[in-house]
Amino acid sequence: MKTVTHKVLPSSVFLIGLGAGLWIPDTDLILLPVLHHRSIVTHSILIPWLLSLTAGGRVPLSTVAGLYGGIAIHLAADATSATVGFGMVWLPWPIKTALGAFSPVWLLGNAAAAVWLMFRIQPGFRIWMVAAAVAVAGAYATLNEFAFAPFILFGLIIFGVSWVKLRRERRAGCRRDDSAVKRGREGGLAGQKGGRGYGLLNPKERCKHFFVGGQPVPQTVPQSSI
Repeated sequence: MKTVTHKVLPSSVFLIGLGAGLWIPDTDLILLPVLHHRSIVTHSILIPWLLSLTAGGRVPLSTVAGLYGGIAIHLAADATSATVGFGMVWLPWPIKTALGAFSPVWLLGNAAAAVWLMFRIQPGFRIWMVAAAVAVAGAYATLNEFAFAPFILFGLIIFGVSWVKLRRERRAGCRRDDSAVKRGREGGLAGQKGGRGYGLLNPKERCKHFFVGGQPVPQTVPQSSI
């Protein structure tokens, strides 16, 4: 029962956060006298970032990660709009000035940052997070935007950020191990006790580590005697 709860609960609250994050940017409509529609305040990572700072441990990390994911989907869709009128990002009262041609840059930058933070604060890189976010993005693009471009754009963002994250992960946790195994094999010492490649012969074992709060924690590789 504990194993089922451990697996189901994070995914459930992530989906709740994902759904809520889809509509957070449009909360500027409630405060139209102060905020312009497509306000820079709500069309950014500001709200989930403040929530993660102020809520502490009262809000599950998976929920906040979902909020980031939902906001990223919404901002990616908004970035495909024409930069006129409500298609631009606006500063709040008393300035209420549009960012103009810089609006898509702001939206895409914050969408990419949201995806990065979604991965960073959720312990462990989860394939189901990517699958859920992509599925919701497809439904949002089809049912709300009636266009395919938002889905394509979000797909490029999430897979681009995923590639960068996994590349950084490999460099942080596996670069030294890879070179050690290579030297060990060249010198005939791979897998031998005392060799720098010892315990790292299996390539699949070299990069096994968990991400906790965005920091790589190497997993111990059992060593056997000769």
